[in-house]
Amino acid sequence: MEVTEDEAKQIELEEAAKKAGKPVPAAPEKKAEENKDGDDDKNKGALPNQSNGGNLKAYNWGQSLQEVTVNVYLPTGVTSKMLNVVMTSKKCKVQIKGGETLVEGDWHK
Repeated sequence: MEVTEDEAKQIELEEAAKKAGKPVPAAPEKKAEENKDGDDDKNKGALPNQSNGGNLKAYNWGQSLQEVTVNVYLPTGVTSKMLNVVMTSKKCKVQIKGGETLVEGDWHK
């Protein structure tokens, strides 16, 4: 497998950050290639992340054929005991007990 110069630089940056014990810098977003047929790609949504999911402000998610993984970003100081989590086959809800709802919604299928 070949890597581009940009990908090689990103790999070097990630390895240096790991050795230094620093957070790994995020890879720059790649722009989608223009559609050769002239169709407009603007309405097709965001590109998937490395886990075949998406990165949003409150959470990120990834999926395989067997499972879906959702990572919710918690405010500083919030522990698992402070959360009310409802996860069913039809919906997902993560809420701070007696407070803010962090994520809530129905699954697509």
